[in-house]
Amino acid sequence: MGSGALLGAARHSPSPRMHRRNPPRDQVLGMLEFLKREFTLEKALSKVLWTILFAGLTRAVFWLLNISLAHKELWFWLIVPASYLAAIIAFRRLARGGGPQIAGEIEWIHISEMPPASGFPPGALVAIIATVRNLGEATSLEAWTLNVEIENQPRLTAIPLPCGETFTIPDMNVTLSGADELHAKLANRMLDKGERIRGLLIFDVTAVAPITLGKPGQVYTLSVEDYERRRWPIKFTWKAQLDVAPRMFPGMKIAYGTPPAPGGSVAAPHPAPPALPQS
Repeated sequence: MGSGALLGAARHSPSPRMHRRNPPRDQVLGMLEFLKREFTLEKALSKVLWTILFAGLTRAVFWLLNISLAHKELWFWLIVPASYLAAIIAFRRLARGGGPQIAGEIEWIHISEMPPASGFPPGALVAIIATVRNLGEATSLEAWTLNVEIENQPRLTAIPLPCGETFTIPDMNVTLSGADELHAKLANRMLDKGERIRGLLIFDVTAVAPITLGKPGQVYTLSVEDYERRRWPIKFTWKAQLDVAPRMFPGMKIAYGTPPAPGGSVAAPHPAPPALPQS
């Protein structure tokens, strides 16, 4: 396998779009994603307080009407609050309506130092391969951001760098194709219901050393905006540097070896390495 040979393109389907249409499964996943968002600490406390209030008012009505529960008091405090909680969740679901239901996963992440020749200020270069899927109605996705929570420091926010034709990860001797950029794949098109798509995102986190970003427990939040201007977060907790080659996905183009333009800007396009002959 020669230096610069594109791997993966000859072995996988060239289409970046991956459809997974299974309505019952999509509905279950959509409900689980909805519950995951609804039961954050703040929202969960709010629901519990409303549930206790409604159950208390119901018990007060029973007392005013002289309705005796006899030995069923325990059952009342088990069944009535549970019923109110289910009703609150169902009402929230109905009030919110359909709309997009975006979920995702960060599958691979690598942090390296921004090369001096890149033309960018000193800082860290964060390469991410992520998957997004839509469990609701079709939507556009744009305005990608990466937030990094660093202890005792303000939250850092970065936007993607354009990859150009190809992009070299400086310390891995790996060249990726700009055609695999996630935000480029989703430009000027909708992500359909039940569709899943994978891609690459490169971020410049200015004025932060890579060693600072790579501490265990560091939380990364990749987020994207749908057509209703709602943001959908994808969280990743840092455990260790993934020095292995980027995780492959169907249609992905990746080259190993020194890029054809030594010393050039990592953010500037350079001639793409030749593809493998079709077998």
